[in-house]
Amino acid sequence: MTKRLLVLILLGCALLADAAGQGTTIPLLLRQRTEANGALRPLGPMTSALIRYFERETGQRFEPRAYPWRRAVAMATHGEGLLWAIPFDSDSSGQLLYSRPVYTTHVWMVARKRDRLQVNSLQDLKGKTVSAYGGSRYSGEFEQLRGKLFTVQEDPDSLAIRLRKLALGRVDVVLLHSRHDDIARVRSGLEAYFADTDTEILPQPLQDEQICFAVAKDSPYVNLLPTIDQAIARGRASGQIDQMLQLAF
Repeated sequence: MTKRLLVLILLGCALLADAAGQGTTIPLLLRQRTEANGALRPLGPMTSALIRYFERETGQRFEPRAYPWRRAVAMATHGEGLLWAIPFDSDSSGQLLYSRPVYTTHVWMVARKRDRLQVNSLQDLKGKTVSAYGGSRYSGEFEQLRGKLFTVQEDPDSLAIRLRKLALGRVDVVLLHSRHDDIARVRSGLEAYFADTDTEILPQPLQDEQICFAVAKDSPYVNLLPTIDQAIARGRASGQIDQMLQLAF
């Protein structure tokens, strides 16, 4: 262990002790969500419940701070807070350490019914335009082919805006992240959110992602990861986390 790393760990211990003893909050960096009119969306019930759970289980206080995803990841790599809801090993900088997975999310593809699009492999997206959340990274094969086989538009963190672009024919596919692997439940949630009879969810998800906390290797908060991992293990074993996940879209 280098002297610099030891100093940072000791500093982190001091900061966390101060947070617990004096009510100091730890910045919790997460993806900013917006409405179709650009207004910021409040935290969803699942995210709010999970934050309260981890505060209770770790004895820390978190201050949620929502940013465009690329900025949130950059801030985390510079040690400015704890990053929430990042897919495991999705940051290309190599500067982040990840918690154990909290849950699995599924990346579904939404298309127009009239196009009769069938996607059995990424090759079936040839020449298509795909809408993704700004700053999102996907599987290695997807990243290798983006900009070559198909085009990826990184859009605002508003599902309503992205679905509207699909309806208007400006994109061919919208990538939809959902906790649920039951397509009927995902379809029901989508219809309640955006009613369009010409929209359909393709039968197979593009990929699954393991969702984690992350922190920079040299962050003063790095020594919080073992405590978070223990809280995740307890929550999964007791079923508490699974109960909170039922609040998701």
